Amino acid sequence: MSQTWSTPLETYQYVTGYNTYLQSMGSDSSGALYVSGYGYDANMTMHWLVQKSVNSGSTWVVLDDYQLSPGKNAMPSAAGLFVTGNNIFVTGQATDTSGVLHSIIRQSTNAGLTWNTDNDYQYTIGQNSMGGQIASGQTGTLYVLTTGVDGAKKYHAVVRSSSDAGTTWSVVDDFMYGGDNVLSANEIAVSPQGEIFTAGSAEDADGNNHWYVRMGSSNGSTWSTVDDFVYSAGFGSAPSTTIAFDSNASVYVTGSGDDGFGSHWVVRKGEATGASWATIDDYQYQTGAGSVAGGLFEDAQSNFYVFGTGQDQTKFNEMHFNVRKSSDMGSSWTTVENYFYAAASGTGQGTSFGGFTVTPTGSVYTALSATDGGGQWHGLILSMPCVTPSPTPTATPIN
Repeated sequence: MSQTWSTPLETYQYVTGYNTYLQSMGSDSSGALYVSGYGYDANMTMHWLVQKSVNSGSTWVVLDDYQLSPGKNAMPSAAGLFVTGNNIFVTGQATDTSGVLHSIIRQSTNAGLTWNTDNDYQYTIGQNSMGGQIASGQTGTLYVLTTGVDGAKKYHAVVRSSSDAGTTWSVVDDFMYGGDNVLSANEIAVSPQGEIFTAGSAEDADGNNHWYVRMGSSNGSTWSTVDDFVYSAGFGSAPSTTIAFDSNASVYVTGSGDDGFGSHWVVRKGEATGASWATIDDYQYQTGAGSVAGGLFEDAQSNFYVFGTGQDQTKFNEMHFNVRKSSDMGSSWTTVENYFYAAASGTGQGTSFGGFTVTPTGSVYTALSATDGGGQWHGLILSMPCVTPSPTPTATPIN
């Protein structure tokens, strides 16, 4: 990416003086932009928010301000925004009056004008169900990934499918790692060949997180774990919120791995069949400070771009938005963007990646969260018209 990112197109707080975070981004065939996130009100409860811009990010309107129960927290998932035609799906979690989490799918069928709760899901009634990411297959079948807790407090990664645009859902995969280990289901995508990939993290018997990838074939009728990755023995590894595919149908998963001296930005690549996984990028913005890889896409010239966040420990662990680029199918990488919203400095301050989208005309937009001079978090939108999108879908969704 040789051009410069814009000055922020939006610096947004739901309530002035209270934190707001952006989680995911998408665009439709007309170039309209959508972003999901959450903001705190004056009573310190979280509101699920969806915004839209029809003028390249110059102005934004709030389309959906949602809580399952008034005064109780609600938040969309990272990579929880999915746009197809005039249909918009946003997945996430919301708290009921008893303090229990529900996995929620919100849907608009008219480009955001009106919204309804398409699905309110608990794996076990009265137990937490968290988050959710949604993807679509080539036949239009929808798949949603959720973390659910059963009555024995055991964790499940659950994939459900819908062949009727979200009216009804059925379970096609119910996965437990090691029987009763804590896990988090992070992302789902469908390859151009129709294989369903999911990614998440799960604790082993010693309490260390493994990064796992599962693949479902034949419309999700058969499943297997195709990657079980630990960056360094005794320390945790976790995918973030992206599964993507290149023009050769190879599959990529981004995330982080810890070695005891800070997390590393990690990109892993596997074959279309789910075999032969390898780490193709291992990066820290600064040695010994944490970094995590997020969104990934391929342009029409077969350049790969990965978006993420890196810490600068010489400046009190300030967080920077980084972009890494490869022009040789992932064999080598260079850092082509290091962005810091320099309104504040200090521990935990800075700029954190949330999501991105590439419009049909090739403009790249990214949703960030960044601190102001008082340490309060704002949602930020940046843009750069710089790429020609690949004709091959790179991720579903594309965050």
